[in-house]
Amino acid sequence: MTVGWSSPVSFKPPLIGVSISPERYTHEIINETGLFGVNVPTKEIAKEAYYFGTESGKNLNKFKESNLTPTKGKTGVCLVKECPAVLECEVKDAPTYGDHTFFIGEIKNAETEEDYLQENGFPDPKKGMIFWNSSGDKTDYWTFK
Repeated sequence: MTVGWSSPVSFKPPLIGVSISPERYTHEIINETGLFGVNVPTKEIAKEAYYFGTESGKNLNKFKESNLTPTKGKTGVCLVKECPAVLECEVKDAPTYGDHTFFIGEIKNAETEEDYLQENGFPDPKKGMIFWNSSGDKTDYWTFK
């Protein structure tokens, strides 16, 4: 899933929230499975990440169209192999605010490629992972590189 609105919610238990419109196919999948994955891309695949966020996967295979590789996480959620950091989440709550559902997920598995971490275990800001993008009609991606 590509999401522009996400937020840490809690350290204990580890929770993250993502805001998804009920009009999106992703919303349907999360409701059906009770799971979602957060894939943190690098700037090298920013174009593909944007494509994933702007095209619905309901009637096309976005992986085939983008040449990215789908993989299953430990929870069974679909992840993107080319993303160096991933979170696998189980939905704990899903309140509606305005025109979006705020899915709150407990992080059941988190993985980061070692090359993207500093010695202290935190992400290395020089590696160029994308952590946030602007919303609306803008397509600016923010990296720390």
